[in-house]
Amino acid sequence: MIATENQVQTSMRRVASDAGRYVPAVTLWLWTFAAGSVALGAILFESHTNRVLLNRYSPPWFAFVCLSLLGFSALATTACWKTARAPKALPAPGVAAWEYGLLLGAAAASWGASLVTQYLVEPHHLDRLLNGEFMGATQTAGVLLEYLAQILVGLVIILFFATRAFQARETRPGLSRALIALSALIVAYLVAEGGVRTINFVWPRTQGVPTKPTRIWAQRYGHLNRLGFRSGEFEQRRDPNELRVLVLGDSFTYGVGIADPRHRFTEVLAARLNATPAMGRVRVFNAGVPDTNSADHLRLLDELLWLDPDLVLLTYVFNDIEHVWQRPRSPIFDPPSYLARFSLHRLLMLNSHLFDQLLFRYEFAVGGAVDTSLSAYADANLLRRHLDVLEEILERANMAGVTFRLIPFDVAVRKGPPYEERYRQFVHACRERQIPVWQMDRLFDGLSYEALIVNGWDHHPNEGAHRVVGEFLADQILSEKSVVSLH
Repeated sequence: MIATENQVQTSMRRVASDAGRYVPAVTLWLWTFAAGSVALGAILFESHTNRVLLNRYSPPWFAFVCLSLLGFSALATTACWKTARAPKALPAPGVAAWEYGLLLGAAAASWGASLVTQYLVEPHHLDRLLNGEFMGATQTAGVLLEYLAQILVGLVIILFFATRAFQARETRPGLSRALIALSALIVAYLVAEGGVRTINFVWPRTQGVPTKPTRIWAQRYGHLNRLGFRSGEFEQRRDPNELRVLVLGDSFTYGVGIADPRHRFTEVLAARLNATPAMGRVRVFNAGVPDTNSADHLRLLDELLWLDPDLVLLTYVFNDIEHVWQRPRSPIFDPPSYLARFSLHRLLMLNSHLFDQLLFRYEFAVGGAVDTSLSAYADANLLRRHLDVLEEILERANMAGVTFRLIPFDVAVRKGPPYEERYRQFVHACRERQIPVWQMDRLFDGLSYEALIVNGWDHHPNEGAHRVVGEFLADQILSEKSVVSLH
């Protein structure tokens, strides 16, 4: 029996030794896969400006592509060499050292796999890495693979601390207890991080700023057509009796927080008009783009006149003045300098779903959802320059023979006099410039502000507000049917 046990132990040691010979090569292959993922991202990336090489890359980015490919090739060559020589030349490695290396290699491969899954839906994802966001996947597989990489790295750290704590338990008990406490904190973080990630990708919701759940929501529900709009494909006119309505705007028109686009005001408007026999067929094009302003809407109008619309509606919200006014910058979401992108709290927020939500809630509790644009509308010079652009939008529409209406929208009028006064003064200033306005400041009378917004963090209009606006616009078009003439 003793001999048999010794034989079993000897066999197990031999198997472990033989397997251990391949551990360096396996580890290298794992790191090679991670490097290949970065190289793939570099190749898929298209430079934003100065695309002089292959009509795709700027010179600095092309150099980065070449370096990425060289690094990947070097790792792949080394991995092949290690694999070929492992059975003959490599002795059994030190178990502890190669365990750490293998776990870190597996973490790198898991992270690289998350990059590959993200490139499938966001080719420019590598741009986030250059800004310090290494754990920024927004689709389910990428979120889980990133978390697996964090678990593996955490396991390496915990094993290291546990080993040192065991060695120091007699000679340095204080250090031993500290290392055990740090290990417990890492475990607690990994559990909490996993819980928050699960909540974010199972129940994503918008939060008014580009937090992790906001971006996951946009990835899941913000399906875009070939032109980059959250709509069906835009087609040129075919039916001469069809009424075409082009709706320009920002995140409200886009429908941030509205998971089903059929509940946006543009779809409510189209359904109502198409259900009215006297209107015939009506086609509504939603050209809403988040984070745009009136200068952007002027450009979009020029780009989309090929649709040959009969009516252009500009749904105006009160941050559209930002082309002449700079709102206060957020050090996290809009850092003032390149170096500020790598501040510790920003890096934590970018790379951890847990810290993302903790810091977001702290910032929200301290600053709240403050509308800082009230001061911009009180500045006569800024307002004049802003109205010049709105007037130019009207002139472009008139030159194309298209009916134009400005739709100032602001659920904040339910919050009190400052917002009501801003709305009335803006409408008055527009009418002095002969800009046609469909006024809706009394549209939400009887409804509380909280009943009109998506949630307590995201103050975009909810489905109920969209429905009210869609019905209002349908009534306005029906009442001015003789003005909105077909081409």
